[in-house]
Amino acid sequence: MKVNLPDVKKEDILFIYRASKGLIAIARAKDKISIPRTREETPWAGGMYRYGALVPFRLEREFEEAIPVKFENMRISGTQISATSLRRGFSRVEPADSKRLFDLIAKFNQQTS
Repeated sequence: MKVNLPDVKKEDILFIYRASKGLIAIARAKDKISIPRTREETPWAGGMYRYGALVPFRLEREFEEAIPVKFENMRISGTQISATSLRRGFSRVEPADSKRLFDLIAKFNQQTS
């Protein structure tokens, strides 16, 4: 089975989003994404048939509560990040959209402080 993996490189920022909740964490990639080749490489129940990729990352910040995001026309407001891409697990986020997410996080933190 061929899997198209996103082009994640070591030290890339990962925004972790939970459906119906919002942004729940920020992490940094420790290496590129890879496909497990054997059952022993899968650290989860269900083995290679449950999930399709290994994503080594370092958790940098887990939010105490999810940061809600608003959608307009099936995209996170003010970005080109589509709801469809969020369902796929990983999608490349352009620098302008990354900045918008950091701004959203900062605004949320100010409102809840």
